[in-house]
Amino acid sequence: MGFEQNLLAAKAEKRQQLIKVAFILSGVSFLLLLSLLLVNVYQSDDVILDPITQHDVLLEQDDLSINSDALRQEYIDRLSDYENRLKPQLAKIDLNSWDKPRVDQLTMLEDQALVNFSNAEYATAVTNIERVVEQAQAMVDDSRQAFKQALSQAELAYNNDQYDAAQLQISQAMILDNTSTAAIKLADKIAKLPAILSLIDKANTAKVENNYQQELAYLNKIIKQDPQRHTAIKRRQVVITLIANNNFNKAVKQAYQAIAQGDVIHAKKRLKTARNIYPHRAEIAEIDLALQQLLQQQRIAIYQAKVVTAITVDNWELAKEYLILVLQELPNDKPTQALLDKANNIIALNIQIKSHLNKPYRLANKSAKAKANQTINNAEGFVKDSPKLQQASHDLSQLMMKMNRKITVEITSDNQTTILVRGVGIVGKTALKEIELTAGNYTFEGKRKGYKSKLLNVLIPYEQPHYQLTIQCNERI
Repeated sequence: MGFEQNLLAAKAEKRQQLIKVAFILSGVSFLLLLSLLLVNVYQSDDVILDPITQHDVLLEQDDLSINSDALRQEYIDRLSDYENRLKPQLAKIDLNSWDKPRVDQLTMLEDQALVNFSNAEYATAVTNIERVVEQAQAMVDDSRQAFKQALSQAELAYNNDQYDAAQLQISQAMILDNTSTAAIKLADKIAKLPAILSLIDKANTAKVENNYQQELAYLNKIIKQDPQRHTAIKRRQVVITLIANNNFNKAVKQAYQAIAQGDVIHAKKRLKTARNIYPHRAEIAEIDLALQQLLQQQRIAIYQAKVVTAITVDNWELAKEYLILVLQELPNDKPTQALLDKANNIIALNIQIKSHLNKPYRLANKSAKAKANQTINNAEGFVKDSPKLQQASHDLSQLMMKMNRKITVEITSDNQTTILVRGVGIVGKTALKEIELTAGNYTFEGKRKGYKSKLLNVLIPYEQPHYQLTIQCNERI
């Protein structure tokens, strides 16, 4: 506690003691006055009053006593009001720092009123205590008005980031009311203002440099220290939007770069980053379409490479599979469709030739032979594209030549049996005869009177230039 406060406390204690003394002295004075009146009435030898005069004197004395008691009580009431109502309000004020002359005057009036009361000068005491109350009330009213003004000015200066002015005004407000919660809170905010102003300077520098991430970091610190700083809150939202836009545009640009380089994995990552920022922006759909086109191009390239490899190894069945996949991606691609048609022709021709080669003796049939010749003719347009087809066509041509070649067939019999070749002609009776037949299945029939006829099914192989058989009827009926 400071010296001035100690002094004020000591004065207050002295006044309380004086009040108590005043009450005691007042009682004693009253008793003494009453005694003197009684002595004058009953023991005076020099003055003899008639009964009427004596009665008037007593009435005047009673009136004076009653008036004195009323004034004394009025003083006590005024003093009580002052002590209980106004002094607690004055206690909130640092009076000596605010208006020391008025404080001194108020103290002087208090002391004077107390002295008057102690001397039983009740009328003067009441007058002075009234002056005390009036001046105290004026001081309370003035302090409240000054407090409101200082607090308002402090808040205005704080909002305008004027630290010195805000500190000056809040100090004045605290002098005028050191119990105000609003003033205490504002004083705490003002105390933080230098640090906030430093952060604001750094945020502004970052703003000028377009370093939005750093600016956002400073803005977050500012708002943490002053959650009600609306300018920082508003700017933070702007900066967050700027950062989001920059990150989005950067991700979009990098996604397109990756697509141009054929880097699907990186393109997908950058697309995901952009989608997380603004999922419904038109750029997202555009990147996704470009990415799908890249994936399609890569699939087509893979399929086409597989087609080339398959054709290189003369695997037209595999080439057909990948050509179909290419056409699923590019339904109207004429070169792919033409190549698929060629693959289908080569595959079909290989199947037809294989069928002829697997059943060579069917070529003895004129219709089958015609079909085989047609197949060979059709294959001529594709043999340059398929060595396997070329070889198969050659094999079929060789087979047909062998099937068309005449083979010597030596027939041995008994000169008794009449021999014929069904569908070809009659050989007749012979012991040994050679005929020429093309390769294939034949039925030799032998007849002899009195003997059972004999049928012999023979396959004349195309691989052999000569064939022998024996037929004779030697079983009697």
